[in-house]
Formats: sequence, C-alpha cells, structure tokens
Amino acid sequence: MEFAYYTMSQASQMLQISERTIQRRIKDGLIPKANFCGKVLIPAWFFRQGYEKDSIHPVIKEGEAYEAKV
Repeated sequence: MEFAYYTMSQASQMLQISERTIQRRIKDGLIPKANFCGKVLIPAWFFRQGYEKDSIHPVIKEGEAYEAKV
C-alpha cells in the first residue's frame, strides 16, 4: 500500500538517516514537508522521484522555487 505522506519516523527508516537530519534538510529546503494536526509529514512524491529517471524537481520554500538535488 502506498501512502500520500510519510511520518518523520517512516521517512527516517526509508532514507536511512536520523530524524534530526531530516529536520535539518527540511529547514534547508532540500526535503519538502506538510503539517497536519501538529505532525510533520513528508510527501510520497519526494520518495518516488528517486526512482524516476530525472530526479530533480522544484521544491517551494517561503514563496520561492528552487531545485532540490537528490
């Protein structure tokens, strides 16, 4: 079953990095996030993009678009 969003814990396991590293990458704008009911969620498209041929997609941070390189 594929989810639309993943929790920080799930993202940490999938990316094999700590939750603190994910938080820093979110702050840097390299990992997108969504807030829902006080939880930080990572969109599933962020994980799918690594499986696509072109893995560079725009990420929006504070109203400006720039590219996150994976």
